[in-house]
Amino acid sequence: MKKTLLLFIVTLITNIVVGQNISISFTRENIIYRGIPNPISVVVENMKCGSFFITTDNGKITGDSCSYLIKVKRLGKSTIYINKIVETDTVVLGTAVFAVKDIPKPSIYVDGLNNGKITKENLLAQGSFKARLDNFDLCITYHIMSYSVVFLKKNNTFNLVDVKTSVFSEELINEFKALRKNDKLIITDIKVREPSGRIMQLQPVDITIE
Repeated sequence: MKKTLLLFIVTLITNIVVGQNISISFTRENIIYRGIPNPISVVVENMKCGSFFITTDNGKITGDSCSYLIKVKRLGKSTIYINKIVETDTVVLGTAVFAVKDIPKPSIYVDGLNNGKITKENLLAQGSFKARLDNFDLCITYHIMSYSVVFLKKNNTFNLVDVKTSVFSEELINEFKALRKNDKLIITDIKVREPSGRIMQLQPVDITIE
């Protein structure tokens, strides 16, 4: 998975640390996405990784040695606290605030196509449609809950198949087998669930048999 780390330097001034730099490397500017583990690394100037720890007011942080994963629960914002133990007290060295957003909507693909032409043989070989989010640094797994396929055939006949599973149903496969060149299918009313549990409805996809 390719990650582009953007560096944010937060200069923190407290009663304990004056002018001490804390660098927070994050995957996508100052945004944390709800429902998935977001990788983050924290480095404090002149301090070893094991001599401080981080917490948040929104979600849960796991990891150590300056490399962490943060998984948030609520939209809005998440404040990350960089802490150290001084004698018996927890001292906050500084904080960094990140926006919390939902994961963007994916698109539906079949054999790598979002819209376009496909052979009947390639269509049948897929076994299922795929929900994919392009140009995104984090790997997201979506569950396709249901969709409908509208068949527009060259002889002007029309048929509709509702599917309540992520894989091709037997009825849908039988319709695929009957397709001919230039027949069209429109995948519509697509509902997917992302890792936080949010259910999204996606844009229709238009496929033509070549």
